[in-house]
Amino acid sequence: MADVGPAGSTGINHPVVLPDEVEPVRTLTGRDRGRFAGDVAGVADSSRIQAARWGLWVAPLVAGFGAAALLIGPSTPPRSGPFCSADCIGYPYTDAAAFVSRDYWWMYPGLALVISFLVLAVCLREWVPPQGKLPAAVAVVFATIGATVIAGDYGIQFAVLQPGLLSGETDGLSALSQYNPHGVFIALENVGYAAFGVAFLFLGGGLAGAASRLERVVRWTFTVGGALIVVGLVLSAVIYRADLDYRFEVMSLSVTWLVLITSGVLLFFDFKGFREKAGQREAMADQPG
Repeated sequence: MADVGPAGSTGINHPVVLPDEVEPVRTLTGRDRGRFAGDVAGVADSSRIQAARWGLWVAPLVAGFGAAALLIGPSTPPRSGPFCSADCIGYPYTDAAAFVSRDYWWMYPGLALVISFLVLAVCLREWVPPQGKLPAAVAVVFATIGATVIAGDYGIQFAVLQPGLLSGETDGLSALSQYNPHGVFIALENVGYAAFGVAFLFLGGGLAGAASRLERVVRWTFTVGGALIVVGLVLSAVIYRADLDYRFEVMSLSVTWLVLITSGVLLFFDFKGFREKAGQREAMADQPG
């Protein structure tokens, strides 16, 4: 055993801390714990206020763009594939020049919808209870994937397909055409809206601890819609295989539009109610004692 020298150290020059030199560990008193809990609650409340402020204008945009897509989309007749019944366009789909730009109108609100939904998902990441933060963050990841894929897919239709068809520069366009049921357009839509389905499921998980009735309805709207999309993809792929065409695309589009219209309206009123209550609390706090 090493000897302790006169300087209060061992023979190997490591200082010895004597018991009276140890600083006592400070324990949190009840007042400290209350102040700490209040600080945490204040941060959480601040995040919800910010989320409600943004969500108050994003949520109605989501509902509005979804309603516009739902109105315009079904009015565009199928001109190829399994649902076409008259005046169908065949490969290489260059006859679609006669339908530019009418058949592309539905994509404009559709593109605005996926972008606004991504912003709404970010708002919900800050809005959900603390135990729902991680599922909501995963939902933002899948919403980002879906929005990126769909934005690129629709951008190709706007910037490549329409100008190419109108100018007669149609070489190589058949694989990219929205009229090709086995083409890139349908494939990318399938990927994008499948990612939205997964995002819906995780948003439903993030709202699992929701307190208000509106939030509980939103939670089940996201959960049921996401489950329909994911299960629909699996069943469609198993049943139709190489003949999947745009069957899943039509189903996933319809479910996505309905989910976002419903959730956008409900979340608007939920955010609005929260802002009103927060304003009332601030007004009462400002009143002299």
